[in-house]
Amino acid sequence: MLVLKSLQYGDQARKTESSLQRIRQGAQRRAGASSDVSDNNVSDTDKICMQLFLDIQEYGRNLSALGVEAVKIPAFCSLWQVVAPTNRQNTISF
Repeated sequence: MLVLKSLQYGDQARKTESSLQRIRQGAQRRAGASSDVSDNNVSDTDKICMQLFLDIQEYGRNLSALGVEAVKIPAFCSLWQVVAPTNRQNTISF
């Protein structure tokens, strides 16, 4: 259940962040501000996804300590792919 909620939250957070970013960029253009000012900042969504990624890494380590192979659990793999940085989505390691 937690994995499903995390998957749903990650997906919804990305959609919300994308919408907010479009709104901010529109407001910046109307105000005459540079649109790349906010692009250099780490978004709240990115921070949330990084924390979820750190959490799933720790969860994987805990499972491994118990003798469970996390990479053989489909829900674990799905969650990993949702929250992992782009360059780590296809390689599960912790």
